[in-house]
Order: sequence, then structure tokens, then C-alpha cells
Amino acid sequence: MKRFFDSGWRVLFLVVLCAVGAVLALSWGFDAGIDDESESESRELIDKAVPEGLLHTGLGVYRGVGLSDSAAEVRRAMGEPEEVDGDAYTPTVVGFHDPWIGPYSATCGRSKMAYRDAMFILGDGRVCAIIVAGGGWSTSDGVSAGDSIEGFEAENPDADCFDVSLTEYNLEEQRDCRLKLDNGLLLWVGGEPLNGVAITGGDLRR
Repeated sequence: MKRFFDSGWRVLFLVVLCAVGAVLALSWGFDAGIDDESESESRELIDKAVPEGLLHTGLGVYRGVGLSDSAAEVRRAMGEPEEVDGDAYTPTVVGFHDPWIGPYSATCGRSKMAYRDAMFILGDGRVCAIIVAGGGWSTSDGVSAGDSIEGFEAENPDADCFDVSLTEYNLEEQRDCRLKLDNGLLLWVGGEPLNGVAITGGDLRR
């Protein structure tokens, strides 16, 4: 009889051990699935066709539009802006269901001029923030759409990097980095791989 109970406990222990292992495997697989899905969504945004443009971080200029430019100067460089929803603070390449890594709005102003690859925020009639998305951008510092955010973080140890919740897109999180430049401007990049960049002389927030 004792031998029977010993055998029974061994079987029960093995069943419990297998059950715990299965739960852990499912959990790890779920986390990996979230990471893979986040990366897939970021790559989809990068793959969308957008104009190529250089963001000059030293001057705060993108495709001929600079911080402190007027709305007329934006139109002269970029053409007529597109119509966007009043709550949208992203370039129009970012669809409603796309996970967007980058500032949702800029505290420096509420007026905006939207284009496929860029959103210009204006305060007191002047550009105070430039937000760029998609796969066509690069910076004068050598950062480009499609780069690894881990690489950006490693090369810029002074950057403030943090995870951002994306539950509204049925994803768990992705990573953003903000970096105060030597000229006083604030640079923001995000996504894995990188799909967005922004620059301002003021503050950017979600």
C-alpha cells in the first residue's frame, strides 16, 4: 500500500510540474508574440511610401521647413497641407489603427499642418515642433528609419528612454527615447525598428 501511495504522489507531482511548465511556456510565448507583433507593426509603417527627407538636428529643419518658420513658409516648401482630424497630431502616413511611437502632441502649440510624412505644430503662428513618420526620414546625426532603438540608446547614453503602453492597439508596449541636444533642442525617436522622429525647442508629451 505504501508503495502505491508513493507512486501516486510521484505521478501527481509530475502532472503538476508539467502543468506549471506548460503555463510558463505559454506565458513566454505570449510575450514573444507581443514583441514580434510590435516589430511587425513598426515595419509595416516604415514600408509605407513617403517622401524621403533629412531632419537637420543642428538647425531644426526638415525638407526646407525650420523651427520658427511661418505657415506661409511651410506652404512654400511643402505645398498645401492635408485635412486631418482635430485630435490627430501625427503625419497622415500614420493610420488610425497604426501603433504610433512618438509625441501625440506638442505643448508648444495647438495649430498644425499635416503632410503624409510630417506634421508641423505651430505656436503663435510659428513652427515650434516637427514630427516625422514612415520609412523615408534620416537625421544629420546618422539616425534613420529602420534603425534599432537599442542601438540609438547605446550610442546616446544621455537619452531618456522608456517603454510606452500600446494597449489601444492590442499591443503591450514599445520603446521611446528623448534626447536633449547640445543646441538645446529636444529630439524624440521611437519604435523597434525606429519609425518616427520629432524635434522641438519646447516640450513634447503624450
